[in-house]
Amino acid sequence: MSKKIISENNTTETDFEFFKQECMKWADLLSLHDWSFTFLHEEQESTDGYILAMTNFVFEGSRTASISLSKQWGTVLVTKEMLSESAQDEILHVVLAELMRYAKDSPKIRSIEHGVIHRIIYMTKKLKEGLI
Repeated sequence: MSKKIISENNTTETDFEFFKQECMKWADLLSLHDWSFTFLHEEQESTDGYILAMTNFVFEGSRTASISLSKQWGTVLVTKEMLSESAQDEILHVVLAELMRYAKDSPKIRSIEHGVIHRIIYMTKKLKEGLI
């Protein structure tokens, strides 16, 4: 995948469309057919740095994930590789959503969730590079 910078530090509508396609690719690959998805392209607020993307969940009646791509990426350059990795990250949050819903809400649990997600992303990068 190209590391070409496609829009500096702000995501564009083109970036957003690519991000949505990548999310749906990962959702299909991980068989998340029992989920509905909505996508937003908006500013994200954070007290501890920049948020590249985030997902909110609704479990009442059906499983719905609302995935938002941040318009401002701070010091992170917007590349196809980073957009794809961010999409994979958000979809992996969906995979773990039911587990996290019933887990005790604590910083330690959230940290473990992110550790699992980063290990899966690392593995898929190695698979793409043909190293596994």
